Amino acid sequence: MSTQTKYGQYCPIAAAAEIIAERWTPLILRGLFSGLTRFNELHASMPRLSSALLSKRLAQLEHMQIIERQRVGVGNKFEYHLTKSGNALWPVLEQMGNWSQHWLRDSMTSLDNINPDLFFWEVRFANMSNAAGVKKRRAVEIRLTDTEATKRLYWMVFEGCEIDLCKKDPGFEIDLWVTAPVQVLVKVWMGHIRLCDAIDIERISLHGSSKEVEAFGVWFKGSSFQEVGLAAISQLNDG
Repeated sequence: MSTQTKYGQYCPIAAAAEIIAERWTPLILRGLFSGLTRFNELHASMPRLSSALLSKRLAQLEHMQIIERQRVGVGNKFEYHLTKSGNALWPVLEQMGNWSQHWLRDSMTSLDNINPDLFFWEVRFANMSNAAGVKKRRAVEIRLTDTEATKRLYWMVFEGCEIDLCKKDPGFEIDLWVTAPVQVLVKVWMGHIRLCDAIDIERISLHGSSKEVEAFGVWFKGSSFQEVGLAAISQLNDG
């Protein structure tokens, strides 16, 4: 690590910040904790991060023995995995997220901070990483009401343990139609609004069989920080 990035202090907070407070590093760690292992997966979770800087940050984390790079099969394919030291960082990141859920709720979910492509990628990956398989193909059309025209329609197709996210009509018979502002969907995902409340006030409209409507509440299950968000709602109501 360059001496230019060092604080030159013995303080343990300074020592940790030299490693994990570099721009993009906490989000790279977030991806690894979420189950991402491939370079392309990590890059997809941070579309504003250049490939060159991602490579640099991964090399830094590997040098500090926070992650290890493992060759996969033959050729030039690798996976990145957290070491024992890296896994021990989860409580630090978790507390950062919990703090934001309590104190930065409005700024977190402002439209300026919401990329629909990235949001639905997260929904897709959350279901894939938890092996939420379906026996019969399920096709869901999602229409957003508060985005630009090029980011208004999405389709998710569940089949077995495979989930495809499409921006063009995949041509399958639709089982569930979802119409909502993306901002409301994100707030539900983060636990800032209860799903039942968003449906009751008609901010989220679901059209399909009762079975598919019920299934929506299962696969649209929310972020890993959702429980903290819902707890904050209860505290506000109690106050």
